[in-house]
Amino acid sequence: MDYFNGARSQFNALFPVDDNLQVESIARLLTGTPDVKDGVRGWRLRAIELNKDQLADRPVEEWSPIEMAPNEMILFEMAMRRGGLKTDDDLLLEAAAKHDVSITDLAARLVEDRIFSCRPEGYASSIGLPIHQAITPDGRHWLSTNSDLLSLWIREKYRRSDENG
Repeated sequence: MDYFNGARSQFNALFPVDDNLQVESIARLLTGTPDVKDGVRGWRLRAIELNKDQLADRPVEEWSPIEMAPNEMILFEMAMRRGGLKTDDDLLLEAAAKHDVSITDLAARLVEDRIFSCRPEGYASSIGLPIHQAITPDGRHWLSTNSDLLSLWIREKYRRSDENG
């Protein structure tokens, strides 16, 4: 079953695309830790009970794409053409030194922002989803794996700034 279309395929449901930039926070209601008891491996589960008010008080954040500095974008573009960021790639190391970018720091940031994933030691590459890039009218560079949210964010952010002068 296709991960992204699994619910639609299995239950014949079509979920609407979210039309706002609010990212709801997740309330953790169950935690688990691996455990061994009498030689049998399993999970020790603990339920977390929150009342309706506690669930309603969860903070909501505004979604935004990942901003990249122009010198980071140069390395990102090179990495995409070369199959990822490799800390032992001489061409990438030379470019990183020229543009004052740490490959290790850039890779960690792209992994943290869920654009890249870690591979073997010293290597990070795309998570497999399309990566969309945008340069906004103010010359800033942005990355996202969600083109719908990226388009909505640009419309919302730059419409507001156009309206304010």
